[in-house]
Amino acid sequence: MVIVDGGSYYHGLVDIVDTNLSELTTDALDQLNTHTKGDIAFIGCARNQVALDGRIVGKVPDARTKAYKKWTSLHQKPEIYKEIQPDTGSAMAVAEGLISEYGQRLSAILVWSDPFAIGVMRALSKYHLLPGKDLAVMSFDDLEFSSFLTPSLSSIWIPKTELGFQAILHAKSLTSLKRNWTVRNIIPGKIKYRETFNPYK
Repeated sequence: MVIVDGGSYYHGLVDIVDTNLSELTTDALDQLNTHTKGDIAFIGCARNQVALDGRIVGKVPDARTKAYKKWTSLHQKPEIYKEIQPDTGSAMAVAEGLISEYGQRLSAILVWSDPFAIGVMRALSKYHLLPGKDLAVMSFDDLEFSSFLTPSLSSIWIPKTELGFQAILHAKSLTSLKRNWTVRNIIPGKIKYRETFNPYK
């Protein structure tokens, strides 16, 4: 069996094709911590745990969420984690709440995915805050529209196409090779710095 992206939640003798989400999250948090002077919030989602027959049997913490909680504990930073329903409106409402509650204490928001980041940026505009100037914003996925937003969204590219391609190749190899060990394929993502947060500008 081959588990793609997030296979660490499956307990069994399986091969895994995954990306380095935890490492990317930690790297992003390190940069935000170094180049901003306040608290860092994370707006995230849980992942559905799906049985082999397609049924959703539970929810599991996402690798990004686990990395954020580990990072805040290790660095003795306040854990400001908000879990949302997977839609832009929920992200916007939560971001408004964060701004109201933390005010100038908040220096950065890390967001689970680009569509949610649009809601966050919309919330900032309602408070006349400019992403990248008044508050750093970073997201995940690096969808095509990210670079066309105003300001352009800093986002972490996740190799989804490459993960699928590698999973197919790996599954094909299993048909011709019998073995009694497991393989973990890691295809690394990449942080794309733009206007909402760029430590190198």
